[in-house]
Amino acid sequence: AQARGFFLALMAELRVAAVQLPLPAPGDPAGAVAAAVEAVSSHARSEGPPVDIYVLPELSPLGYGNDQDVGIEVQCAMKRVATEVNAAVAFGHAGRGPHGHPTIRHTVVAPDGVVLAAYDKIHVCDYGDCSETAMGFRSGDTAVSFSWRGWR
Repeated sequence: AQARGFFLALMAELRVAAVQLPLPAPGDPAGAVAAAVEAVSSHARSEGPPVDIYVLPELSPLGYGNDQDVGIEVQCAMKRVATEVNAAVAFGHAGRGPHGHPTIRHTVVAPDGVVLAAYDKIHVCDYGDCSETAMGFRSGDTAVSFSWRGWR
């Protein structure tokens, strides 16, 4: 449609669900992952409209206090739930930068298990009680985008 010199394009909706989880118990990564999977699964089973992408917070489901070396297990669980709910899932975990340093990574997986994007946080906190650099995390250096169901 055209109106007053502007072109208007009708696009399909992209439904995004922000998933807020309780803080995970230290030392229970399996419980944290199970809670995240259940949160996404239960929302998908609800009466609401279908969701295209579920977004978990930074370093979620494990949080800062749990063992971040279980990233592969987290990825497998998020891929399974993405398949189950037929939606992409964006989740946080510790990653490794190109030089092997730990990063705060957000990964997006599609229902077919394909990783759509993996972003290493560029602006890590380096001061005060929340200093991520004091926890050993380093900055990523690349902005990332991805396409999903016609959106970029």
